[in-house]
This record gives sequence, C-alpha cells and structure tokens, in this order.
Amino acid sequence: MRKLKKSTTNIQRISVSAWQMPGEAGYPAYTKKLPVQTNLTSIEFKVYRLSRKRSLGFHAFQPLLQILLDSAPNLTSLDVISPFYPNLEGCKKLKVLKFMPYVFQNFDLAAEIGMLAQVKESLIEMELRYVGDKMIEMPRQSQNLDVPVMSKLVSLTIYPPIMYLFQDFFHEDHLPALKSLILTTKYFRSAGFESHLNLWKRHRGVQSIKLQLDSLTQMDANALGRQIVGLFPSVKKFELISYLGWTNSIQGINQMMTPYQNWNLEEGNVFGDGINASSTFFAVLENMAKWKGVKRVHFKYQRSTRDAFFAAIKDLNLQSRGFKSVKISDYNRITITDPEILEVLTDF
Repeated sequence: MRKLKKSTTNIQRISVSAWQMPGEAGYPAYTKKLPVQTNLTSIEFKVYRLSRKRSLGFHAFQPLLQILLDSAPNLTSLDVISPFYPNLEGCKKLKVLKFMPYVFQNFDLAAEIGMLAQVKESLIEMELRYVGDKMIEMPRQSQNLDVPVMSKLVSLTIYPPIMYLFQDFFHEDHLPALKSLILTTKYFRSAGFESHLNLWKRHRGVQSIKLQLDSLTQMDANALGRQIVGLFPSVKKFELISYLGWTNSIQGINQMMTPYQNWNLEEGNVFGDGINASSTFFAVLENMAKWKGVKRVHFKYQRSTRDAFFAAIKDLNLQSRGFKSVKISDYNRITITDPEILEVLTDF
C-alpha cells in the first residue's frame, strides 16, 4: 500500500487474502486514498472469518477494498469474498464480477441488487455465490426492488440458487445477451433450486448449461429436467455433474437423464461421481446414447475390485460406441482413458 501511495505504478493485478484466527492481534485500518492506478485491471479480494468487534476484521478491510476500487478506473475483473457489499459506481469498465458474500447473519438481496445495478452497462460475465459457516434461512424474494437490465451479460453462474431469488430478473428482457448458465444444488436444499427455477421465464438465448446436482433423493429430477428443457429450448451444449452411485437407483438415473433427449444438442457431457456398480455405467451410457450431438462421459469409480472392474470392460466397450470419449477414474483419481474409447486399458 505504501508503494501504491507514492505514485501511479505498472501493477496490473492485486490479490488480497485474509483469514483471522482466534487470538491474532489487530492492525489499524488503511484509510488513505491512493493515486489513480491506470494499469490496475484485476483485483482479487478475499477475507474470511472476520470479526465485527476487532480492528483486523470487518471495519479494517472494508475501507481497504473501497480504496483499491476507487483507484482503478480501468478495472475489468473483480473477484470478491467479503462480509460487505462494495460500491462499484466507479467501475465503468468492469467486465467480470465474481462476488461471494461471507455473511454474518442476513443475506442482503437489496444490497446485492444495488451493487449489480452499478455495473449493469459493462458486465459480460457474472458469478454469484454464497459463503458461510452454516446454513442460513432461505431469503425472502426481492419485492419492489428495481432489478437492473444487464444488456451485455453473456455468462451467469449462480451457486447456490437458493440464495438468489430476484423477482423479474431471470428472463430475456433483463438478460437479453445471456448465452451460458451454470447452476448447482450441491450441499444445499433442493427446494431452493426449485424456487429459483420458478423465477425464470423462457429464455431462448441460452445455448450452454452446466448443471450440478447433489443427491436427488429429495427432488423430482425428471420434473426438474423437463422444467429446464422448457425454460431453455435452444441449448446446444449441456454438462451434467451428479453423484450417481451413492443414493440414486438405475430408475432414478433414467428419470434424471431422459428429459434432455428433447434438446437438439451439439455437445453433451456427463460427470458421474461415487459410482460403485457397473450397472450405473450402463444406465448412464444407455441414456446418453439417446442424446443428440457429440457425447463425452467421465465416471469416477468409487468402490470396486480389480476383477469386478475388468469384468465389465467388454460390455462397456460395446456401450461406448458412438461416444467421443469415455473416461474412468478410480477413487484415487488415477485416470484410465483411451482415444479409441476403451479399446486399450492400462492397469490401476
């Protein structure tokens, strides 16, 4: 900070990371303004477990982030994990925003919407996530809040959807340029995912979706898939990530994967984790064979013996015909793969 204070520098990227542990001494907040840093285009600012009561915590780092932002008129990329919502009014050239509120108590939808409105004219890529020590109550949907029209936004990641219940935002009028969407239910209640999807209106511009599903035991995966296909009819590239082997039956896999046959895909990718039976391999491959487009699959074999694994290879080879690639990894992440789709396999 002392170096930045002297004059404009050639620094292009600044990364700040802090994790307060019990018993650490505090330091005074840095509050002095900086000269304009015309070359500074990227800021990564990540602070965790900060106390509101100690100088090292909340009150010390909030002005530091704002001082850096105010000094960088040419900022194009901002990646923030923090318990406060920065003022982005001066970030007129911001293209990429990754924001993860590390909240103490209540998740502030109004504050987040206000922050997004400040960069609505420039953002191309946005990632909204949530970080916290424990699950908090599902936030109320934003009522009577002026959500911004983000006319240039092409890529949107929301994790977990339970936290982002913006009214009248998820549709073509407010996100007209949106082409890529990433959603996940991992580690959070499926009900939040369903509530989030119910806020979407049909969006014909979305061409790529990455969907990460945790345990499907608490949701109707078939209904969810049909809803997604109906909301985003123009998808050409689809990536499905799911924990297939722990809790899902073959019937559950069939129900989960069937709706995506209706897309006119150019590319379909599946990552199946936790697999503990060869029948799961076959169920996934049989379902994917009915998808359109180029197909790739990656299995993570959770529980197997050498003999049980190789006993299934012949059938796997037959089932894999027509796939661009089939990759299988064991529990220790040792990958078994071959360009000719499992014609030759190396030992574990």
